[in-house]
Formats: sequence, structure tokens, C-alpha cells
Amino acid sequence: MKKICLVIVFIFLSSSWALADRKTNIDGIPPDTILTDVQRVEQKNNLKGLISKHHTPAKNDYIDNYDRGTVLFNSIKGLNSYGREVFEASNYSYHKILIPNGTTIKDVNFSQKNYDTDAIEGEDLIFEHCNLVNILIHPSWVLISCNTTQKKEEIIANELVTYNRDSESKWIEVEREEITP
Repeated sequence: MKKICLVIVFIFLSSSWALADRKTNIDGIPPDTILTDVQRVEQKNNLKGLISKHHTPAKNDYIDNYDRGTVLFNSIKGLNSYGREVFEASNYSYHKILIPNGTTIKDVNFSQKNYDTDAIEGEDLIFEHCNLVNILIHPSWVLISCNTTQKKEEIIANELVTYNRDSESKWIEVEREEITP
């Protein structure tokens, strides 16, 4: 049993080190440049295993697991296991997203780690039942039953404290959890 555990730990650490050392961006292309189709293919190969196979990189700006770079909105739909029509890619958390103007988006997660993140590019968008936690909301957007909470976390002594921002822009403590080593 000990040998099996050691092998599993070795495999995990080896794969983690391999991912940490791999190339994630294309040399010589600034991070704010929109990629060409050929560059998108190269960047998607660079990010294999780091972003969803349903996402197409739009820029050369991957940083880490909490800043996964800019991707194009995937408008392809399919049926879920309940026979309901859904977007093929429904989780864009920690990505920046380019969405065509005037698009209606339903049941998609766009949550971000840091509050007021300007992660979605697109005008006159309609969001229905979307998770927009920590997203900076633009005035041209229409929101229908979306979660628009702005939250932050900080460590105080040995506790993780979570705050939500209220309608008057005041931070209200909503949770306090002891951190155990």
C-alpha cells in the first residue's frame, strides 16, 4: 500500500512540475494583441490541459489558474443530459471573454477571483441566469436573474474572512472560517 501511495504522489508531482515548466504563451506576441487563426491553434496547443477544450484563445495573455487568458465566446449549443439546450462551453471562470455585441447568454459561469474584474468585452449583451460574481457590469448589458455579488477574501490571524459588497459599496463580513495547518 505504501508503494502505491508513493507512486501516486510521484506521478502527481511529476505532472505538476511538467505543467509549471511548459510554455504557455507564444514568444514575441504582446499579450493585448488579437491572435490570428494560425496563432490561435498554436496557443490552444500551448494551453492544452490548462483551459477547456471548448475554449479558443483570443489573446496571448495566459498567466495562471486564476488569470487564464482571453478566449472567444463559444456560441455552439447542444443538449445536456436532461434534454435541455445549453452552451457547449458554460464555464468561463477566471478567463477574460470576447463576446459579439448583442449576444444573449444563458446559464453560464463567468466568475472571477478579484472584485470589479473587467473580464467581459461586448456591448448590448443579455445575461440570463448567469454567474457574474466579481464581474464589472457594463451599463449596456441587461441582466436577468444573475448573481452579481462582489466579494473579497482576506486572511486575518488564522482565519479566512469573506466579505460581500452591499448596494452602498460597503464591505460586509459574511463568513469567517478557521484555517488549520
